[in-house]
Amino acid sequence: IKPINVTKLGEGHFVYMFPENFVGVVGVSPAALTFSSGGNLTLKHGELLDNSTGGADVTQWRQTRFNTDIHIFPQGFKPLTGSIEPVFAWHGFQYCEVQASGISFNGDLDAITGLVIHTSVEQTGFLNFGSSADGTMLNALQSIVTKGQLSNLAAYIPTDCPTREKHGWLGDAQVTAEEALYNFDMAAVYLNFLQLILDDQSPQGRLAGAVPSGSKNLFQGKGGETDISWTAALPLITGWMYKYYGETRFAARNWNQIILYMEDLHQTAISEEGSQLACFFTWGDWCAVAPRSEATPGTGAQLAAFNYILSLDTIAELAGVLGNTDTMQTYSQRAAVARHLFLAKFYNNVTHKFTSDAMLLQTLTSTPLAANIVPEDDIPAVVADLRSNIVQNSYHFTVGSVGAKHLLPQLSRHGLHTSAMQIALQKTYPSYGHWLALGATTCWENYHGYPDPSHPPWPTHNHIFLCGGLGEWMYRSVAGIQPLSAGYDVIGLAPQVSKSIGPIETTASIISMRGVVKVSWQLGIQLEINALLPPTTQGILTFPTNMTESIMITESGQKVWADGKFISGVTGVSNGVATKEGVHFYITSGNFSFSS
Repeated sequence: IKPINVTKLGEGHFVYMFPENFVGVVGVSPAALTFSSGGNLTLKHGELLDNSTGGADVTQWRQTRFNTDIHIFPQGFKPLTGSIEPVFAWHGFQYCEVQASGISFNGDLDAITGLVIHTSVEQTGFLNFGSSADGTMLNALQSIVTKGQLSNLAAYIPTDCPTREKHGWLGDAQVTAEEALYNFDMAAVYLNFLQLILDDQSPQGRLAGAVPSGSKNLFQGKGGETDISWTAALPLITGWMYKYYGETRFAARNWNQIILYMEDLHQTAISEEGSQLACFFTWGDWCAVAPRSEATPGTGAQLAAFNYILSLDTIAELAGVLGNTDTMQTYSQRAAVARHLFLAKFYNNVTHKFTSDAMLLQTLTSTPLAANIVPEDDIPAVVADLRSNIVQNSYHFTVGSVGAKHLLPQLSRHGLHTSAMQIALQKTYPSYGHWLALGATTCWENYHGYPDPSHPPWPTHNHIFLCGGLGEWMYRSVAGIQPLSAGYDVIGLAPQVSKSIGPIETTASIISMRGVVKVSWQLGIQLEINALLPPTTQGILTFPTNMTESIMITESGQKVWADGKFISGVTGVSNGVATKEGVHFYITSGNFSFSS
């Protein structure tokens, strides 16, 4: 990456601006240096400028040395022909301050180059939302998601940020995993990360909040447990490896350790809480809009219990896949009990609310919807209450790291896709569009992006956890692609289309374990949906409409639906069924073009 601006601060002292926030190092051209004797060249890397000095701001990080490189040139040093750059180092930055001491540095714009570093993962997901104003903004959001995700893969593990900590935080990995699995080939990264989690596991089965934990004590919750919204990364990512890749070898090989973690939660919940519902927490909905003093105690227990239930479901499913029938039955029963206890503890069945705090309602409503905890008959009232909160917040979200994974997907899932799109395309604080307006090229740690006493510490400008749900939603809801069985053996194609807001076209493709999956749709006088399924796969394509009786749907010009009925005879389309989401068409591998 080439810098786009350079400012002279003093003799041999310059600050460079790059066009985007990225992770890597700076290479210095030997031609920019003049050596008369030995000396040093100091490079400071920052995401912002220091208003007091004009240089790169490294003071917001815990150690200013953390993002500083010093090249020491001995007397008689002869420059190489290649770039001068550090090894065994990487930084997150957009600005680089260069200061020479004892040598001369010319400060030309081409004197330095930004060298991008990330784990070598293949991009497997591609999205484009067209050139309309809303489509252009969604393309920009997809860009900050993918760049932010790659930036947080620099250390061969998913990290929280490439600047302040560079830690493998489990919570950050958990809420972004499905987004990453859409965009990149993450198999090797997550298998390595899962093994690191197990390597760090205590003999009792407990997990740290970040790995490798080293000497840092991260067993911080009640009863010695760390926040389940973080440690649930172990079962959940193991389950997603099966969902997206059909991968079961890790689960089979490490089954006893995974079960040890789950059994410890179960027994500690009984001993500490007198309940089978584990709800140990430390951080809660991190970086929500509400002050941390409100959000952590107000969301922590419920979100921990929610992720515990997801973990019980995952273990039951994996046990069935691995042939462990007794374990499958045990964990299925525990999940049913936990749902009952969750409702008894957190749900008001008179008001149909999971909280009376309006600032926390989006997170604490979307998560039980995601886990299918809400009683079937109550779903309309719960969803209506969620929509009312969104309207009251003028289509801004209030969610933090955990809620951000679930809000947009659950809105679209429960008939509020237009509301989800309004939130995603919002341009004022708090929103993704607010970041873009401030020049963001990656996802930020909080919605302000700048110091906020209610959300310490200083936020980074390259932090992926608030964007996981956004990236996942763009594939699953807007484009409509998702695996319905392990490894994309059966593929769901269910794009949701708003006629009042959002793109008027979308194109998406996934390089899956079975081959390339493609879907595209265009909204004009008619809605047209094109799809490609790879060989040996099957799919369910949902044509979105509430008027199943009066519309006619064709595939490549041949009628497949009319007068509220499926019309057989079209190759590759075996059936059509009316549902509340639209018409489900059951298709085999091949190319399809549906329109109405």
